[in-house]
Amino acid sequence: PAADTKTYMPRHLRVCGGLAGRALLTAAGMGLRCAYAGALDRSDRSAYVLASLVAGGVDVSHALRETTAQPVHAVILVDAVTGSRTILADVPEARGAALGEPPAEIIQGSRMLLVDHFGVPGMVRAAKIAKAAGVPILGDIERRVGSQLGELIGLVDHLILPAQFACDWSGAGSAAEAVRELRSSQHAMIAVTDGASGCWYWDRGQERVEHLGAIQAEVRDTTGCGDVFHAAYAVAVLEGLNTRAALRFATAAAAVKASREADDALPSRADAQRLLGACGGG
Repeated sequence: PAADTKTYMPRHLRVCGGLAGRALLTAAGMGLRCAYAGALDRSDRSAYVLASLVAGGVDVSHALRETTAQPVHAVILVDAVTGSRTILADVPEARGAALGEPPAEIIQGSRMLLVDHFGVPGMVRAAKIAKAAGVPILGDIERRVGSQLGELIGLVDHLILPAQFACDWSGAGSAAEAVRELRSSQHAMIAVTDGASGCWYWDRGQERVEHLGAIQAEVRDTTGCGDVFHAAYAVAVLEGLNTRAALRFATAAAAVKASREADDALPSRADAQRLLGACGGG
């Protein structure tokens, strides 16, 4: 909306989302066993998040309950014409990963660890435990926070970043250049996503940075496309798909998400596969 104006909303919704929340709900809906092990308090907002995760099949028995650990609360304005969104996020009480939880054996027994930029010291601890146990680490980082962020990024095996942050972090002028700047032997794969422009990626099995185009969809709401992308990529990798095939599956899932409104179901495995088949990529 323009400044100093009033705009009427045709409707408003309350949904559980976020980097971890929407990714876990998507992956659980695609058949993975998923658990949330971050910190939350006992407020109504935290209760809503936990109830939403449980309803979506996510195990929350390892979530740490603290007195000052609210979830991120955001107001998201979605353009009804373009589907683009503006996110106004309130994060002061967001704790994310706790410094001493969950117990190491929970992390060691997982098939993949998802880390983000909330509670970076706790994320670093968890990533080190996972790395020592041979558990692959998937990273979704969007903001410069804390003195240990570089250490966390260095621990991630599968690093998928949005273009804006990737360029800011690496000093690159484009998504492709950011991948070239970030690639190293520390990572198994790096991908930088750039919305309708697709993504650029590199993995240990190749020398060149490759491009993967986006799948066209009628856009209704782009909120959470990156979260869905991470989840679908994790599903594909854990099923043994190679990097390009996994990214293609993730691209399809994100396109399905973009074509739906906030209260519609998250994309299923069948939804993504159906879209891939329709565009000749199944």
